Amino acid sequence: MTGAVSEQTGEIELPGFAGKGRSIAAPDTVVPATRFGFTWRKSASAAKVERFLELFKPEAIDQPLIRVGSKHDGGYLIPDDLEGISHVISPGVGPVVDFDADMAARGIDVVMLDASVKGPPIRNERFTFKPLFLDSFVSDSTTTIDAEVAQLPAGTDLLLEMDIEGAEWKVIHSLSPEAQRRFRIMAIEFHPLTEAAHNWRLPDMVSGIKKLLTTHRIVHVHLNNASAPVRLGGHRVSDAIEVTFHRRDRSAAHPDRVVSLPHPLDTVNLPIFPDHKPPRIWGGTR
Repeated sequence: MTGAVSEQTGEIELPGFAGKGRSIAAPDTVVPATRFGFTWRKSASAAKVERFLELFKPEAIDQPLIRVGSKHDGGYLIPDDLEGISHVISPGVGPVVDFDADMAARGIDVVMLDASVKGPPIRNERFTFKPLFLDSFVSDSTTTIDAEVAQLPAGTDLLLEMDIEGAEWKVIHSLSPEAQRRFRIMAIEFHPLTEAAHNWRLPDMVSGIKKLLTTHRIVHVHLNNASAPVRLGGHRVSDAIEVTFHRRDRSAAHPDRVVSLPHPLDTVNLPIFPDHKPPRIWGGTR
């Protein structure tokens, strides 16, 4: 990524923003493919990036949001609509598993997936740990959401809590419509948003979000302050955002109600760093 970090704000500036329809960022250093006569990593237009960011605007739903898990990193805001959910699928096991523990305390079993660790940091009779990476194919070291869903009781609703450091995009694209509809709620951390500035990457990211929106609504967005703030499409966001989805059949649409961010239950992921305020494009107050 081409850009400079502001000494005053720590914000990564993507240069070259020139208004609607113009390039949002100067192209990266181009590596010419001399034998084939093309270059790569061209910048996406500001208008395209703006439309991508608009996809994340949360909608109002019937149920209130509750905080599940940690007060800081490891906690998510989700709809108060957990009754009847049988399992959580939770790829990515870090040193904090408060979300999973909270779900277990509510009587919901948790399937934890991660081949980079030996197991969760705490024991819980409702945890099932598998040393597998979540991916788009099944192998000795990988699994897919469809494969995991197929092993759970049919006819029950599930919850997906996924933070897998950028691998979420290929996992979403490999998800079948049938498995996608099994999840009543999804809490997903998306990264890295800076890649939306590149024309080679943006279409894949747009189609991934649009795929989830065919069955779910976005009901909450939170900027993770553990990642650097960036400017995309003229908006200040963070390179990692936490997004909560709620299946459309669980709540009526309320287009007349405006969602304001931050939510009263929102807190910073890392208290040692300044918070990132959500932009107005998502209902932020600034």
